[in-house]
Amino acid sequence: MKIDQYETPLEKMIMPPRVTLPSGKIVTACSALDADRVDGFAHPSYSRAIEFGKLHGARLVSYETIDEMYNAPGVIELTPVTLPTPVQYSEHCRSFGPPPKRGTDAYRNWAARLMSPMATREWCDVGDALIYHQIRAHSWDGKSLIVNDLKWHQFGAPPGRCYLRGWRIRGRWIQAGVPPAQIGKVPGPHGDWQHDYGTGARYEWPEA
Repeated sequence: MKIDQYETPLEKMIMPPRVTLPSGKIVTACSALDADRVDGFAHPSYSRAIEFGKLHGARLVSYETIDEMYNAPGVIELTPVTLPTPVQYSEHCRSFGPPPKRGTDAYRNWAARLMSPMATREWCDVGDALIYHQIRAHSWDGKSLIVNDLKWHQFGAPPGRCYLRGWRIRGRWIQAGVPPAQIGKVPGPHGDWQHDYGTGARYEWPEA
């Protein structure tokens, strides 16, 4: 069965409001948005995310900037949304049976099929809706800094590759990113094409 992946078109990406960090760095208050999807974030590939930033004189957030964002006064730290939901998991089990024994080829194939829709528009819609549910619960003013909305494309990956950083839970990173000393020297675990329901783009501008 063919899975249709969704990548937000460049012309549909929206740059969010900007906020200033204590260091003077200017960053987006949340991840870039998708004009075609109500309550939807943009889910671009690494190269597309870079291209969109250049149109606005911005670059992807750096490793150090992400640290500062999480530690900024008054930051709204959401709970990362990971899919599948229990409903999606149950539907998968009904269609393909319960999970086989872990560590077997059968289990790996079953799990790969479970996660195969992760870059579809359907999963992006589901994930973004759950994030926005949290945002509304915080009575967000549209300008305050938010983290954990998505994990983000991190600045500095070599051509054809992608760095990701974000989704911190109780001090532990789900995507730890690439530290400054290794920027440009290691390929990172992901290709340039990487985009899915949990991946987005945050931007920064030179210090004011």
